Amino acid sequence: MRVSRFLVLFLTVVACLVPAVGSSAHVNLIESNPNSEENIRSMPEKISLTFAGPLLSISSAVNSMKLHDPSGEEVALSDVQVVGPILQAKPSTANAIPGRYHLTYRVVGEDGHVITGEIYFFLGDLAGKGEGVESLATESSSVSGKEVSVSDEGILVALISLTLVAMGFIYLRAPGSSTR
Repeated sequence: MRVSRFLVLFLTVVACLVPAVGSSAHVNLIESNPNSEENIRSMPEKISLTFAGPLLSISSAVNSMKLHDPSGEEVALSDVQVVGPILQAKPSTANAIPGRYHLTYRVVGEDGHVITGEIYFFLGDLAGKGEGVESLATESSSVSGKEVSVSDEGILVALISLTLVAMGFIYLRAPGSSTR
């Protein structure tokens, strides 16, 4: 019976795609200190990035962040560590200059996905400094993160799904599979 074969094929494809939907939830940045676009009066004792899930912490090179001051010079970060879903570090307060700071990060969630992103914040009292501050704020990016890798699980689910679809079409086209 042709209808039941299509039903079996449809249910097989749906069953293969359901795990793919669940595997698409990745570790995204949900909070930062300082916040993106925030105007702070002094360099914080600790910069922290909080993600939606735990981070992989097998070595210090897996998760990292870099901070650049308004002149483009890298600000030293010490005591970089992962605490569950939080990546944190202590920025150097020596030679901190007022202006727009650029924080970039690269983290790996426990699911193996690599996430990169950037945050901009302002150091110093920028209130009442004129239109230049507003134009800087509108040019800068908000909290952003993008996935740069695909998990092995996602690839496996896609390959299994494609294989099952191909097998279903072969089965339906095989001699004797048509209804009379």
